[in-house]
Amino acid sequence: MSTPEASASETNPPQIRPKCGLVMPISACDGCTAEHWLDVHTILSDAIAEAGFDARLVSKDDSAGIIHKWIVQNLYEDPVIVCDVSGLNPNVMLELGMRLAFDKPLVIVKDDKTRYTFDASPIEHLQYPRDLRFNAIVDFKRNLAAKVQATANAAKSDPNHSSFLRHFGPFKAVTIPTESVTENQLVLEAIQEVRDQVHRLSTAQLRDMNAGTLSLLNDQEFLLDYARSIILDQANTLAQKKTFDSLKELRNELFSSVLSHAEIRAEYKRSPEFKKKIAQLIHTVDPM
Repeated sequence: MSTPEASASETNPPQIRPKCGLVMPISACDGCTAEHWLDVHTILSDAIAEAGFDARLVSKDDSAGIIHKWIVQNLYEDPVIVCDVSGLNPNVMLELGMRLAFDKPLVIVKDDKTRYTFDASPIEHLQYPRDLRFNAIVDFKRNLAAKVQATANAAKSDPNHSSFLRHFGPFKAVTIPTESVTENQLVLEAIQEVRDQVHRLSTAQLRDMNAGTLSLLNDQEFLLDYARSIILDQANTLAQKKTFDSLKELRNELFSSVLSHAEIRAEYKRSPEFKKKIAQLIHTVDPM
């Protein structure tokens, strides 16, 4: 016998809130630690939630795939983006430029130690204290929530809404062409993307990368995405060749392939958390 509460939850399922993309530093920069940016992420996410949206870094996605594709797709498709330009992180500024080129709803924030940039200075920036003082942060979160709501509502009510370009003339925003494909086509394309990425990121190429790019390889999320690509590619190849007699044998082969890459192996030895995530990735493979 169902209770009134259960019946109510069945007839009124929880609503899925729209996404609000988040662009911000996630690793140490401009004298601030990664832990500092984690605190900022929590503050921004709380304010975005108050505005009725679910905050999500544009580099995050629920599906498997290439991280750079997620970033561009989310920058283009998310109904609202909040961009924290504190520290003038190069990756953040690049993603900000892409969103401005798409001319879609955008809210820019920065801390009080970061200077305004010439190109983006005409756009209003909401400011917060870098030391994250409580009273000032309470006011900032309230203002940010109101700004996100107002920006989203303005875009809904005005089909010609422009965050940037149209204030300077009759410019046409950049668009990303889309086409309908079957589920099988989508899967095949995803597999091919993974294969291409693995080939591009061969061990020889990684050794030849410059120091700036090598620092990116120390990012666990990048390495996990790289490992996932290796696992998917190898699992698909081994399944086609039928070169294994049991699931355990397949997983051992995948484990050896992943740890044959020096950057992944080093992080695997260094971080118990990373080690656990690699094991989880391998144990999700079951082509049998």
